[in-house]
Amino acid sequence: MDIFTPKGQASLEQENIVMDLFHSRYPQFKYCPTDKDSPARIDGVIIKDNTVYAVVETKSRPSLTYDHLVNKFGNKILITAQKIEDGVIAAQLLHVPFVIFMYLVPDQILLILKIWTPKDGFIVPMECKVTETKRTVNGGVANRLNAFIPMDTATMIRANQ
Repeated sequence: MDIFTPKGQASLEQENIVMDLFHSRYPQFKYCPTDKDSPARIDGVIIKDNTVYAVVETKSRPSLTYDHLVNKFGNKILITAQKIEDGVIAAQLLHVPFVIFMYLVPDQILLILKIWTPKDGFIVPMECKVTETKRTVNGGVANRLNAFIPMDTATMIRANQ
């Protein structure tokens, strides 16, 4: 599995930073990741008062700055459409929102965006199209359907803030 490679381990370390940043802003919640030794189709859930509160997809971008996100990519992130579909299915089954965590490593910024709720469905517009991306954290090439999600309404948490 990719998690056992050096890049996979770096990704796991970044997810731990994401959890710390999230808990620093929202101590009443607990982010519980899925087992990284398994091919889980979601990255984790948020718990509050011993109840599942949301399903989470966590992404890290080791070389993406906030300025670059805004000025080069129009403040839109790219996530594999299958990951969005899987997250929504899990959220539907649990009847909770689906949330994206995007960690911009160079700036130590966590962006949090709720994109789907049981009551309203998708609450953030997104465009899906086939593009070429890395197959995994370790590289390779994949042509697949990707979602481009605007982060204009995301909550921002900066490290050391």
